[in-house]
Amino acid sequence: KIGPETKVSIPDGFPDKIRAVKVDGTASFEVAGGLPLPFRVVAKRVHFIATGTKFTVSAFPNDSGVGVQVREGTVIVKGIDKPATVSAGQALLVEHEVARQPTEDELAQDFGWVDGRVAVQHKQLRTVVEALTRWFNYDVKVTDLPLLDREASFSVPLDSSRLAISQVESSANVKFAYEGDTKVFRDAKPADAKANPKAKKK
Repeated sequence: KIGPETKVSIPDGFPDKIRAVKVDGTASFEVAGGLPLPFRVVAKRVHFIATGTKFTVSAFPNDSGVGVQVREGTVIVKGIDKPATVSAGQALLVEHEVARQPTEDELAQDFGWVDGRVAVQHKQLRTVVEALTRWFNYDVKVTDLPLLDREASFSVPLDSSRLAISQVESSANVKFAYEGDTKVFRDAKPADAKANPKAKKK
């Protein structure tokens, strides 16, 4: 199962001579067991080696690291400072050859799509806009560049692009609009100012 903006490279000789693929992006695998060669996924020079198991790898080019989440069986992770074994129900994030446990937000962002949900929590608007394009094919421009530094979030089912837009609007205090055929986020207008409490009554 392959996510958007993802490339899976299969070498010559697969699967008899070599049972490995390279992933740029995110993909989920269900691996048959009982074969003479283990199955290997290579992403950003990190190797994920499995026998019969279900697991997901996330390694988009702009991400700082590469992550793996195991649903069944075990996955051995190599190409890091200390090789690690990830068991069913566990996940691992590798950054600069150092492995650590991902946060709940990172789990949702990297692996939620497998269960039909996508989330980006407490990230700059520039990152959230990239996610909207990736997951919903929703190219939204931000012409007021300082807005890109605002914190934004969304967590929605994969078929709910409008709900994602609504959550970004409320979390980043922006407003979605069209300028001609172009989708844009603008700074939301402040609420109407309340009457000055110091104003003299007539």
